[in-house]
Amino acid sequence: MTHPSDRNQKGFTLIEVIVAIAVVAILAGIITPSVIKHLDDSKRARAQNDCLVIGSAVASFYKDLGRMPTANGAGNPNITLLVSTGTVPTLGTGITIWNRATTNGTTDLLSNHLSANTPKSQSAWTYPVPPAELTWRGPYASSFPSDPWGNRYAVNIGNWSAAYPAVWVLSAGPDGIVQTAFSPAAPAVGTTLTASGDDIVYRLR
Repeated sequence: MTHPSDRNQKGFTLIEVIVAIAVVAILAGIITPSVIKHLDDSKRARAQNDCLVIGSAVASFYKDLGRMPTANGAGNPNITLLVSTGTVPTLGTGITIWNRATTNGTTDLLSNHLSANTPKSQSAWTYPVPPAELTWRGPYASSFPSDPWGNRYAVNIGNWSAAYPAVWVLSAGPDGIVQTAFSPAAPAVGTTLTASGDDIVYRLR
């Protein structure tokens, strides 16, 4: 037997369901681009902050030892790049150096110089420690992770005594392609004093 109250209960009509779905779709279309932009902006902000942290760590190292973290005078080769963990970014047309592997003789991990005193992972190549006047007083940062897009940060340290026109901490940015020119023999054609494309940089000098 049907209860009288059951006859007063109505379900959604097909038109009502379609209208509700259309409203949800419209709202999603309006909100989604805003959310994506917010996520992109937060990634860029994190990369900019990471570049600042890395740059500050390098600057602190320089203050303590009076030189960039490159050659320490105990057999460690000059280092053109210091890099974090992460995927090696793609290079834009005509760009060189920025993508060298960490196994290359002129590339090393930031952590080997700024988190631990083990340049090129060689304990025999350590920087001076107390009571030396110019002393490694790290760690200058606890870790050096990849950028928000999974690529590594790179610092074009070069030979600390060379007159480089600019020393950058660089992320290849959202597109993962390095577009800021840098030559190891600076000053040189192809070296720039400004960042290019969507690269995210912090300039040390």
